[in-house]
Amino acid sequence: GPVIQDNQILAAGPTTSARMNSLTGFLLDSGVRCLIGKGGMDESVALSLKNRAVYLAFTGGCAALAASHMELKGVFYPDLGMAESIWIIDVTDLPLVVGIDAHGGDIFADTNLRARKRFEVWRSGRDGTT
Repeated sequence: GPVIQDNQILAAGPTTSARMNSLTGFLLDSGVRCLIGKGGMDESVALSLKNRAVYLAFTGGCAALAASHMELKGVFYPDLGMAESIWIIDVTDLPLVVGIDAHGGDIFADTNLRARKRFEVWRSGRDGTT
């Protein structure tokens, strides 16, 4: 959850998105059309999002930057503590990257595939295999 002091958001970084892989179907069936997190999600999520929703990624380690784009509006269940309360937050101009689009394009999977191919080319040049 966010770090809040005197009704000001000081830091609000996203969680690792892969932790939500198994919940994506439930979220989509509940009407969610945009997921925000950090890092990639698995192939089944990309397939689930197709024609239904998008996944937007925020850079990990930039919680203060995220907080600068947020305004606290309210809270439910404050007795649960800062991390577990439900916060109402207005977000404006948060810099996000389209990680998985509604057509099935996945920037994380594409980058991983390109990196593996480049590694194989590099490795084959080093040990003489093809």
